[in-house]
Amino acid sequence: MNKYLIILMGLPGSGKTKLGKALEINLNDSKHLQILTILRGIGLKKYSRKKAQLIEDLFFATAKKVLNCRNVLILENVFSTSLIKYNALNFARNCKRETLLIELTTPEIIAKKRIKSRPKKDKLVSDSRDPKHYDKSAMRWESIRIDPHKYPNISTMRFYNHDIVDLSYIENIHITFQIEPLYSQVLQVINQEFHVCKIQDSGFTIERDRMREEVSSLG
Repeated sequence: MNKYLIILMGLPGSGKTKLGKALEINLNDSKHLQILTILRGIGLKKYSRKKAQLIEDLFFATAKKVLNCRNVLILENVFSTSLIKYNALNFARNCKRETLLIELTTPEIIAKKRIKSRPKKDKLVSDSRDPKHYDKSAMRWESIRIDPHKYPNISTMRFYNHDIVDLSYIENIHITFQIEPLYSQVLQVINQEFHVCKIQDSGFTIERDRMREEVSSLG
């Protein structure tokens, strides 16, 4: 059976946790791992920039352990800075699993509305309903360009998650032939949980057709 890695990144309120939980329920032998789990594990009330390296090291060390016993690992974090984004990409490349990176994006006003409506959490972790979490992450947010030649096992897509279904859609940035079985299941989950089926293709058609041409030429 194929083994996969899914990376969910995006600002607070973009729908990462909802999607991560839905994927864990619907994908066979999968595990959803959040950075929040690491914070709880070491007793931190909130993300500390002073302890960022410790938190990140524990996050990826835990992820590595889960990879050994699950077919699908779903990693969730904001991944705001370019440094931690590239650390996640390098983790994916080194684990040698076909990887689907999903960046979730939501208008600020909707993200903050979702944050305010979150249920109360336990006392160990700081109030996740404070919209300042969004502002702090947005200030640190850095976009990156993923080179498919440097990271050949990583496919990327963007999920525009709006409260109005007609304004939500999926953008395929670079979807490889090898990830298609998982990609199809992910689309089903997004359609089921968010009622989104609108898809914009960019690199997907090109990559898929190129692979088919190569297979045909061999025949």
